[in-house]
Amino acid sequence: MSNFLSYLHVFSVLFQLLIGVNNPPFKPGKRFEHTATIVDNKLFILGGFGEKEGKEFFYLDVSSPFTTLKPSWDDLTDINTLEAHWGAISVNGGADNSSLILYGGIQYNEDSSHSNFPLIHIFDAQNNSWSVPEVPGQEQIFYLTGSGVIDHSGQMYTLEIIHQMMVVFDTIDLTLWKKSSINNIFMTFYVAVLLPDQNIIYFSDSDGADPNLSEVLLYNTIDDRWRVQETIGNIPSNRSDFSAVLALDGQRVIIFGGINENTMELIPGEDALYILEMKNFEWYIPKVSGNFPARSNHKANIIGKYMVVTFGKY
Repeated sequence: MSNFLSYLHVFSVLFQLLIGVNNPPFKPGKRFEHTATIVDNKLFILGGFGEKEGKEFFYLDVSSPFTTLKPSWDDLTDINTLEAHWGAISVNGGADNSSLILYGGIQYNEDSSHSNFPLIHIFDAQNNSWSVPEVPGQEQIFYLTGSGVIDHSGQMYTLEIIHQMMVVFDTIDLTLWKKSSINNIFMTFYVAVLLPDQNIIYFSDSDGADPNLSEVLLYNTIDDRWRVQETIGNIPSNRSDFSAVLALDGQRVIIFGGINENTMELIPGEDALYILEMKNFEWYIPKVSGNFPARSNHKANIIGKYMVVTFGKY
Protein backbone atom coordinates (compact mmCIF):
# COMPACT_ATOMS: atom_id res chain seq x y z
CA MET A 1 0.00 0.00 0.00
CA SER A 2 2.81 2.44 0.86
CA ASN A 3 4.41 1.88 -2.55
CA PHE A 4 1.08 2.52 -4.23
CA LEU A 5 0.66 5.79 -2.31
CA SER A 6 4.20 6.83 -3.25
CA TYR A 7 3.50 6.19 -6.92
CA LEU A 8 0.21 8.07 -6.61
CA HIS A 9 2.01 11.05 -5.07
CA VAL A 10 4.62 11.11 -7.85
CA PHE A 11 1.87 10.92 -10.48
CA SER A 12 0.01 13.80 -8.81
CA VAL A 13 3.12 16.00 -8.80
CA LEU A 14 3.83 15.25 -12.47
CA PHE A 15 0.24 15.96 -13.39
CA GLN A 16 0.30 19.30 -11.58
CA LEU A 17 3.47 20.25 -13.44
CA LEU A 18 1.88 19.30 -16.74
CA ILE A 19 -1.21 21.42 -16.16
CA GLY A 20 0.83 24.34 -14.87
CA VAL A 21 -0.33 24.39 -11.26
CA ASN A 22 3.23 24.90 -10.05
CA ASN A 23 4.01 27.27 -12.92
CA PRO A 24 1.09 29.67 -13.13
CA PRO A 25 0.97 31.83 -16.28
CA PHE A 26 2.44 35.32 -16.07
CA LYS A 27 -0.24 37.88 -15.30
CA PRO A 28 0.89 41.50 -15.80
CA GLY A 29 -0.39 44.32 -13.66
CA LYS A 30 -2.70 47.02 -14.95
CA ARG A 31 -0.95 50.05 -16.41
CA PHE A 32 -1.22 53.18 -18.52
CA GLU A 33 1.36 55.49 -20.17
CA HIS A 34 3.21 52.33 -21.25
CA THR A 35 4.68 51.42 -24.64
CA ALA A 36 3.47 48.69 -26.99
CA THR A 37 5.76 47.78 -29.89
CA ILE A 38 5.59 45.01 -32.48
CA VAL A 39 9.02 43.53 -33.31
CA ASP A 40 9.45 40.21 -35.14
CA ASN A 41 5.78 39.27 -34.61
CA LYS A 42 6.00 39.93 -30.89
CA LEU A 43 4.02 42.65 -29.12
CA PHE A 44 6.36 44.01 -26.42
CA ILE A 45 4.85 45.87 -23.45
CA LEU A 46 7.08 48.00 -21.25
CA GLY A 47 6.78 50.56 -18.47
CA GLY A 48 3.86 52.72 -17.42
CA PHE A 49 2.03 53.70 -14.27
CA GLY A 50 0.62 50.65 -12.57
CA GLU A 51 0.78 47.98 -9.92
CA LYS A 52 4.41 47.09 -10.63
CA GLU A 53 5.55 50.73 -11.16
CA GLY A 54 6.71 50.39 -14.71
CA LYS A 55 9.37 47.71 -14.24
CA GLU A 56 7.58 44.82 -15.95
CA PHE A 57 8.67 43.83 -19.46
CA PHE A 58 6.80 41.16 -21.39
CA TYR A 59 5.51 40.22 -24.83
CA LEU A 60 2.74 38.41 -26.68
CA ASP A 61 3.61 36.22 -29.66
CA VAL A 62 1.21 37.40 -32.38
CA SER A 63 2.54 35.10 -35.12
CA SER A 64 -0.19 32.59 -34.27
CA PRO A 65 -3.82 32.95 -33.08
CA PHE A 66 -4.32 34.17 -29.52
CA THR A 67 -7.20 34.99 -27.21
CA THR A 68 -7.78 38.48 -25.87
CA LEU A 69 -9.49 37.12 -22.76
CA LYS A 70 -6.42 35.23 -21.51
CA PRO A 71 -3.41 36.16 -23.65
CA SER A 72 -0.34 34.00 -23.13
CA TRP A 73 2.25 36.60 -22.07
CA ASP A 74 5.96 35.78 -21.91
CA ASP A 75 7.74 37.51 -19.03
CA LEU A 76 11.09 39.25 -19.73
CA THR A 77 11.22 41.32 -16.55
CA ASP A 78 14.34 39.48 -15.33
CA ILE A 79 16.35 40.81 -18.28
CA ASN A 80 14.97 44.33 -18.08
CA THR A 81 17.90 46.62 -17.19
CA LEU A 82 15.89 49.84 -17.41
CA GLU A 83 14.69 51.81 -14.43
CA ALA A 84 10.95 51.76 -13.80
CA HIS A 85 9.49 54.51 -15.97
CA TRP A 86 6.43 55.87 -17.74
CA GLY A 87 5.51 58.06 -20.69
CA ALA A 88 8.12 56.89 -23.21
CA ILE A 89 7.78 56.59 -27.01
CA SER A 90 8.63 53.37 -28.83
CA VAL A 91 9.04 52.26 -32.45
CA ASN A 92 10.29 49.21 -34.32
CA GLY A 93 13.60 50.16 -35.98
CA GLY A 94 17.26 49.38 -36.51
CA ALA A 95 19.14 48.00 -39.50
CA ASP A 96 16.88 44.97 -39.98
CA ASN A 97 13.82 46.20 -38.04
CA SER A 98 14.64 43.80 -35.22
CA SER A 99 15.09 46.41 -32.49
CA LEU A 100 12.74 48.11 -30.09
CA ILE A 101 13.69 51.79 -29.91
CA LEU A 102 12.61 53.42 -26.65
CA TYR A 103 12.71 57.21 -26.72
CA GLY A 104 12.27 59.49 -23.73
CA GLY A 105 10.30 58.55 -20.68
CA ILE A 106 10.35 59.64 -17.06
CA GLN A 107 11.74 57.33 -14.40
CA TYR A 108 10.47 56.72 -10.88
CA ASN A 109 12.69 57.69 -7.96
CA GLU A 110 12.65 56.10 -4.51
CA ASP A 111 11.27 59.31 -2.99
CA SER A 112 8.26 59.09 -5.39
CA SER A 113 9.52 62.04 -7.43
CA HIS A 114 10.24 61.75 -11.13
CA SER A 115 13.22 62.57 -13.33
CA ASN A 116 14.35 62.03 -16.89
CA PHE A 117 16.61 59.11 -17.71
CA PRO A 118 18.73 58.40 -20.85
CA LEU A 119 16.88 59.68 -23.89
CA ILE A 120 17.34 56.52 -25.97
CA HIS A 121 17.39 52.82 -25.09
CA ILE A 122 17.58 49.99 -27.65
CA PHE A 123 16.35 46.43 -27.13
CA ASP A 124 17.77 43.83 -29.53
CA ALA A 125 14.86 41.41 -29.93
CA GLN A 126 17.07 38.74 -31.51
CA ASN A 127 19.58 38.65 -28.64
CA ASN A 128 17.23 39.80 -25.84
CA SER A 129 19.61 42.55 -24.72
CA TRP A 130 19.32 46.25 -23.85
CA SER A 131 21.84 48.98 -24.69
CA VAL A 132 22.12 52.75 -24.28
CA PRO A 133 23.79 54.25 -27.38
CA GLU A 134 26.02 57.31 -27.35
CA VAL A 135 23.98 59.90 -29.28
CA PRO A 136 25.55 63.39 -29.58
CA GLY A 137 23.18 66.22 -28.73
CA GLN A 138 20.64 64.18 -26.80
CA GLU A 139 21.31 66.12 -23.61
CA GLN A 140 19.88 69.21 -25.33
CA ILE A 141 16.49 67.59 -25.91
CA PHE A 142 13.71 68.33 -23.42
CA TYR A 143 11.25 65.46 -23.43
CA LEU A 144 7.55 65.30 -22.66
CA THR A 145 5.19 62.45 -23.42
CA GLY A 146 3.77 62.20 -26.92
CA SER A 147 4.05 59.76 -29.79
CA GLY A 148 6.57 59.01 -32.48
CA VAL A 149 6.52 57.51 -35.96
CA ILE A 150 9.18 55.81 -38.05
CA ASP A 151 9.48 55.93 -41.85
CA HIS A 152 10.67 53.21 -44.23
CA SER A 153 14.29 54.40 -44.05
CA GLY A 154 14.53 54.00 -40.27
CA GLN A 155 14.07 57.68 -39.38
CA MET A 156 12.02 58.25 -36.23
CA TYR A 157 10.13 61.56 -35.93
CA THR A 158 8.96 63.03 -32.67
CA LEU A 159 8.16 66.52 -31.39
CA GLU A 160 10.15 68.40 -28.79
CA ILE A 161 7.14 70.45 -27.76
CA ILE A 162 8.79 72.81 -25.28
CA HIS A 163 11.05 74.38 -27.92
CA GLN A 164 8.61 73.52 -30.73
CA MET A 165 11.07 71.53 -32.83
CA MET A 166 10.80 68.34 -34.81
CA VAL A 167 13.45 65.86 -33.67
CA VAL A 168 14.63 63.12 -36.02
CA PHE A 169 16.50 60.06 -34.78
CA ASP A 170 18.18 57.74 -37.28
CA THR A 171 17.66 54.30 -35.73
CA ILE A 172 20.32 52.79 -38.00
CA ASP A 173 23.18 55.31 -37.81
CA LEU A 174 22.19 56.38 -34.26
CA THR A 175 22.32 60.10 -35.10
CA LEU A 176 19.91 62.78 -33.96
CA TRP A 177 19.10 66.24 -35.28
CA LYS A 178 16.47 68.97 -35.11
CA LYS A 179 14.29 70.28 -37.90
CA SER A 180 11.69 73.03 -38.40
CA SER A 181 9.50 74.78 -35.85
CA ILE A 182 5.83 73.85 -35.52
CA ASN A 183 4.34 77.25 -36.35
CA ASN A 184 4.25 78.46 -32.75
CA ILE A 185 1.50 76.06 -31.75
CA PHE A 186 2.09 74.94 -28.18
CA MET A 187 0.98 71.36 -27.49
CA THR A 188 0.79 69.33 -24.30
CA PHE A 189 -0.77 66.30 -25.97
CA TYR A 190 -0.51 64.87 -29.44
CA VAL A 191 -0.81 61.59 -31.29
CA ALA A 192 0.83 61.04 -34.68
CA VAL A 193 0.42 58.66 -37.64
CA LEU A 194 2.68 58.33 -40.69
CA LEU A 195 0.72 58.39 -43.95
CA PRO A 196 1.70 56.60 -47.19
CA ASP A 197 2.59 59.95 -48.86
CA GLN A 198 5.26 60.53 -46.17
CA ASN A 199 3.20 63.16 -44.38
CA ILE A 200 2.69 62.79 -40.64
CA ILE A 201 -0.77 63.66 -39.39
CA TYR A 202 -0.98 65.12 -35.87
CA PHE A 203 -4.06 65.22 -33.69
CA SER A 204 -3.12 67.74 -31.02
CA ASP A 205 -4.33 70.17 -28.43
CA SER A 206 -3.61 73.88 -28.50
CA ASP A 207 -2.61 75.88 -25.42
CA GLY A 208 -3.53 73.04 -23.13
CA ALA A 209 -7.11 72.54 -24.37
CA ASP A 210 -8.57 69.24 -25.52
CA PRO A 211 -7.82 68.64 -29.23
CA ASN A 212 -10.42 70.24 -31.47
CA LEU A 213 -10.66 67.63 -34.20
CA SER A 214 -12.21 70.05 -36.69
CA GLU A 215 -8.62 70.50 -37.86
CA VAL A 216 -5.40 68.49 -37.90
CA LEU A 217 -1.73 69.30 -38.44
CA LEU A 218 0.23 67.78 -41.32
CA TYR A 219 4.02 67.62 -41.46
CA ASN A 220 5.74 66.80 -44.75
CA THR A 221 8.87 64.78 -43.95
CA ILE A 222 10.28 65.38 -47.45
CA ASP A 223 10.21 69.19 -47.63
CA ASP A 224 10.08 69.90 -43.85
CA ARG A 225 6.85 71.88 -44.01
CA TRP A 226 3.80 72.17 -41.76
CA ARG A 227 0.22 72.96 -42.70
CA VAL A 228 -3.15 73.07 -40.97
CA GLN A 229 -5.90 70.98 -42.55
CA GLU A 230 -9.57 71.49 -41.77
CA THR A 231 -11.78 68.41 -41.44
CA ILE A 232 -15.45 67.88 -42.26
CA GLY A 233 -18.20 65.40 -41.49
CA ASN A 234 -19.19 63.99 -38.11
CA ILE A 235 -16.41 65.67 -36.14
CA PRO A 236 -15.55 63.89 -32.85
CA SER A 237 -16.00 65.65 -29.54
CA ASN A 238 -12.89 67.24 -28.04
CA ARG A 239 -10.70 64.71 -26.24
CA SER A 240 -7.13 63.87 -25.22
CA ASP A 241 -5.20 60.69 -24.36
CA PHE A 242 -6.71 58.71 -27.25
CA SER A 243 -5.00 56.43 -29.77
CA ALA A 244 -4.69 56.67 -33.56
CA VAL A 245 -3.66 54.04 -36.13
CA LEU A 246 -3.53 53.83 -39.91
CA ALA A 247 -6.08 51.42 -41.40
CA LEU A 248 -4.86 48.57 -43.60
CA ASP A 249 -5.86 50.34 -46.81
CA GLY A 250 -3.62 53.31 -45.96
CA GLN A 251 -6.48 55.69 -46.74
CA ARG A 252 -8.10 56.02 -43.32
CA VAL A 253 -7.00 56.84 -39.77
CA ILE A 254 -8.85 55.29 -36.83
CA ILE A 255 -9.00 57.09 -33.48
CA PHE A 256 -10.24 55.41 -30.33
CA GLY A 257 -11.03 56.34 -26.74
CA GLY A 258 -9.76 59.30 -24.78
CA ILE A 259 -10.74 61.50 -21.90
CA ASN A 260 -12.62 64.77 -21.53
CA GLU A 261 -10.20 66.87 -19.49
CA ASN A 262 -12.90 69.34 -18.47
CA THR A 263 -14.87 66.64 -16.66
CA MET A 264 -11.96 64.16 -16.26
CA GLU A 265 -14.33 61.45 -17.46
CA LEU A 266 -13.62 58.77 -20.05
CA ILE A 267 -15.14 59.30 -23.46
CA PRO A 268 -18.16 56.94 -23.41
CA GLY A 269 -18.07 53.85 -25.58
CA GLU A 270 -20.67 55.05 -28.06
CA ASP A 271 -18.51 58.13 -28.78
CA ALA A 272 -15.14 56.35 -28.66
CA LEU A 273 -14.51 55.21 -32.25
CA TYR A 274 -14.16 57.47 -35.31
CA ILE A 275 -12.56 57.18 -38.73
CA LEU A 276 -10.98 60.01 -40.72
CA GLU A 277 -11.13 59.44 -44.49
CA MET A 278 -7.86 60.89 -45.82
CA LYS A 279 -9.16 61.49 -49.37
CA ASN A 280 -11.26 64.46 -48.27
CA PHE A 281 -10.47 64.61 -44.53
CA GLU A 282 -14.00 63.60 -43.58
CA TRP A 283 -14.91 62.09 -40.21
CA TYR A 284 -17.50 59.36 -39.81
CA ILE A 285 -18.61 56.80 -37.23
CA PRO A 286 -18.17 53.24 -38.52
CA LYS A 287 -20.82 50.57 -38.12
CA VAL A 288 -19.40 47.96 -35.77
CA SER A 289 -20.73 45.14 -33.63
CA GLY A 290 -19.88 44.17 -30.08
CA ASN A 291 -19.34 46.21 -26.94
CA PHE A 292 -17.84 49.70 -26.99
CA PRO A 293 -15.35 49.94 -24.12
CA ALA A 294 -14.37 53.31 -22.65
CA ARG A 295 -10.61 53.70 -22.33
CA SER A 296 -7.81 56.30 -22.29
CA ASN A 297 -4.01 56.42 -21.98
CA HIS A 298 -3.89 53.06 -23.77
CA LYS A 299 -1.93 51.91 -26.82
CA ALA A 300 -3.31 50.59 -30.12
CA ASN A 301 -1.54 48.46 -32.75
CA ILE A 302 -2.62 46.93 -36.04
CA ILE A 303 -2.16 43.15 -35.88
CA GLY A 304 -3.38 41.32 -38.95
CA LYS A 305 -6.79 42.78 -39.74
CA TYR A 306 -7.43 43.93 -36.18
CA MET A 307 -6.76 47.04 -34.12
CA VAL A 308 -5.51 45.63 -30.81
CA VAL A 309 -5.82 47.87 -27.73
CA THR A 310 -3.62 47.22 -24.69
CA PHE A 311 -4.13 48.36 -21.10
CA GLY A 312 -4.91 52.02 -20.28
CA LYS A 313 -7.40 53.63 -17.90
CA TYR A 314 -10.86 52.10 -17.89
